[in-house]
Amino acid sequence: RIRKLQYIAELEKNVSSLQMEVSTLTPQVSFLDHQRVLLNVDNGVMKQRIAALAQ
Repeated sequence: RIRKLQYIAELEKNVSSLQMEVSTLTPQVSFLDHQRVLLNVDNGVMKQRIAALAQ
């Protein structure tokens, strides 16, 4: 019985730790996703310029 309670306490500690990690990483993921969108736009512009120069 005590072992089960210790196991549950450890799991709850892990959940708390992982929730903190998620709250830290979520803004970073959002920022990097926004950067990816901007870089894709820049990439498209550069591809158009290259295509125009190749003609």
